[in-house]
Amino acid sequence: MRLTSTPSGLFVTEGKTTLGTTPVRLDLEAGRHRLVLSSRRLGIRRVLDLNINANTTTTEIVTVPKGALKVIARPWAWVYLDGEKVGRTPIRVEAYEGKHELRLVAESGEEQTRVVQTRGTDEQLVTVKF
Repeated sequence: MRLTSTPSGLFVTEGKTTLGTTPVRLDLEAGRHRLVLSSRRLGIRRVLDLNINANTTTTEIVTVPKGALKVIARPWAWVYLDGEKVGRTPIRVEAYEGKHELRLVAESGEEQTRVVQTRGTDEQLVTVKF
């Protein structure tokens, strides 16, 4: 089978076995398979249940949509998404659908960390007061 994804570079595993990173060509036996596509850095985890037929080549395309976070802090703060500095509030940040760690650091050094869930093309408002 051929497996591609947007974004590319997702790890593909079946059980505890790593099969590669997308795009990837896999030789799977006929039958049912549960593949997990993931990227810790991007906060992505997708489960793909497949039924592979003998003597056929299957192509699967997995597209992970992006959502957005609108982050506002009083007073302003530096914003880190999944450990990467993305800017200063107020800010709108796009992120692939999934769970993400959002860390805000105020000018005083005070910090707040939240786990946020982005969904599809939705925009989620996050407000923080220090």
